[in-house]
Amino acid sequence: MARFDLTPEIIDLIVYGMENQERALCFDTETCTLCPVEGREEGEDRYVDLPPWGPVQGYRLMESFVASLRNRVVKERLRRILSSREKVFRRFKDALKEFPLVERRWFAFKDRWMRREVVQWYNALRQSWGLSSLPLEMEDDLEIEGLLEGEFSFFDLKGESLSHAVTPLVDGAWTELFPGGRGVIGLRMKEVMSALEGEDRYLVCLTPSDEIAGLCWYKVAGDSLHHLLLLHVFPEFQGLGLEKALWRRWWEGVERRGGTALVELPGKAKELEDEVKMAGFQAASTTYLFIPEEDRSP
Repeated sequence: MARFDLTPEIIDLIVYGMENQERALCFDTETCTLCPVEGREEGEDRYVDLPPWGPVQGYRLMESFVASLRNRVVKERLRRILSSREKVFRRFKDALKEFPLVERRWFAFKDRWMRREVVQWYNALRQSWGLSSLPLEMEDDLEIEGLLEGEFSFFDLKGESLSHAVTPLVDGAWTELFPGGRGVIGLRMKEVMSALEGEDRYLVCLTPSDEIAGLCWYKVAGDSLHHLLLLHVFPEFQGLGLEKALWRRWWEGVERRGGTALVELPGKAKELEDEVKMAGFQAASTTYLFIPEEDRSP
């Protein structure tokens, strides 16, 4: 068997051969090309089988992707499809088309998974040649999130004329952060924050179709105090790294304008605590919340 280097072009070729459903293919190590399994010459060790790829491997890939999702809405939808065992592959793809940004994450995830399969296959050949294995490329969620973040636009808005358009979104965010019996808590926090001195401003995150995916609500008091009151990404866009993207955009704006900053992290935005501390913030107060057991979320 001829030795060969695993170039990006060969990886793409192997992946193509793995996914080819029309005919079984193998790899010619001398010409570095694919050829039909039935057409290879008997007794020649120049041909090697491709990494196995079929329904079992495809299903395992989909399971791993669903497990990696942090968007609860999409995750539960896809999980139900996988559990049904009926037309799983078609329904899985159709469901992803309803969430274009998650679909892009799927393509990136699948691409990394397939390439990893090829590297493992190549390492088995290297071992037969008496060579050490190549390192496996691990998934990099930050890189995938960065890819998706590039699809969004961010706009800083201010002015009373925007209240009628933005207020319902802010109200919806509070409802999602404090559902059910917690609603009275969210309402109270919003009333207190609304009464604070300062000009209301909003940093909104738009999808390519101009749908609002998330927002920051903050006030600017005087010339120097920036008070972040709410940061929220709506359910269908969660798990794509937009929480951190919104935070970084807001903080970059504060640094650019200069002044003092005060940050509130109500509800799930508390997950950004490490990001805030890394920016140099110090805890100034602590809020405790008690909810009767019968009103607690499951």
